[in-house]
Amino acid sequence: FQRMTYRHAMDTYGTDKPDTRYQMHIEKLTDLDSFIENKEVSVRMLRVPGKGNELSKKKIEKLCEDVNLSLKRTNENRIVSVVAVKVEEGVNWGRVVMAGPTENALFLIKKGNDEYKTKILQSVGARSGDLLICAVGIGDDPCEALGYVRSTFGPDFMTEDEKHKLDFLWITDFPMFEVGANQKLKCSHHPFTMPNAEDTVALRDYANKGNSIDGLLQI
Repeated sequence: FQRMTYRHAMDTYGTDKPDTRYQMHIEKLTDLDSFIENKEVSVRMLRVPGKGNELSKKKIEKLCEDVNLSLKRTNENRIVSVVAVKVEEGVNWGRVVMAGPTENALFLIKKGNDEYKTKILQSVGARSGDLLICAVGIGDDPCEALGYVRSTFGPDFMTEDEKHKLDFLWITDFPMFEVGANQKLKCSHHPFTMPNAEDTVALRDYANKGNSIDGLLQI
């Protein structure tokens, strides 16, 4: 079976159980970081071929709202800024639809000049009629938000043979812990995961500094 690391799966597909029968990869727009004051915030974009022409403004607005609803199912405090851009004739930046808090995403509208917007379109391989969905948020939230979009439209781009294809995949190197509120470590998947040997010292040092790991790690 094909093998893929957890980090690659999240960054590229927005989920730790990706459907690899179709492409639609999430892109990290690192050049946009200079426009964002909060350095914990990251920007991701997904190109949905041809959907800019197919979907009405109302349907795009509903999609943007559904993106945040998908995140809130696991934590009501999770939210991203979502910007949808229709790519117009001649591969130009077209109509924009926004949802969620706008302060982190306004740079796409106000600060991004035409030259920079063109650079964004080129970086994701945009074509006339495409729909670009941009998610701005903290941690993996933007990737997971676009993972929802990808799973929504992905089947539209599969042939009948691909829909019946079994594309097995091993996801490796799942993180044992992640940093939560107040910089506390919390279990990322389940408390019975064996840590990588090279991480044991770092985890022990963390515990020795008096930080609670909430009983999830006994060293």
